[in-house]
Amino acid sequence: VEKALAAFRAARFGDAPAYDCDANNYFCMEWPLYVGTQQQLEPDGTGSGIWPRTEPRVDVRNIRFVDVKSHGGEWPASAALVRCNASNPCRGLVFQDVVLDADAFVTGRKYVCDGRDAAAGVATGDNAPDPRDCLRDDDDDDGGS
Repeated sequence: VEKALAAFRAARFGDAPAYDCDANNYFCMEWPLYVGTQQQLEPDGTGSGIWPRTEPRVDVRNIRFVDVKSHGGEWPASAALVRCNASNPCRGLVFQDVVLDADAFVTGRKYVCDGRDAAAGVATGDNAPDPRDCLRDDDDDDGGS
């Protein structure tokens, strides 16, 4: 959390730092994953806090989700979010053995993302659903991590 707050503050006032994060072996009911540059209300208090504009000055790098399980919840709280900016994509994302299970997936999207141009990474192991609709291959990334 401290790293994310520091990144947001830096983005508002200048260059934002890159940071690494590991999320290993956890189980949750709602909002199983959120990868992105901003998750809060806008500075003027508007917005939902979930769908703000992505911030291109924040570097998001080397985020690893390993053995993550989520069960239940209703749309949209049961979805995983990959919200990055195409002009400065998230890089080095790893989804390994990530399983999201909710009845809401009949009508709602399992992953919410800003398209494959906004995030680069890999999906390995048993992932359900497959997060690759939100990721381009890290090999296709021109900046690297």
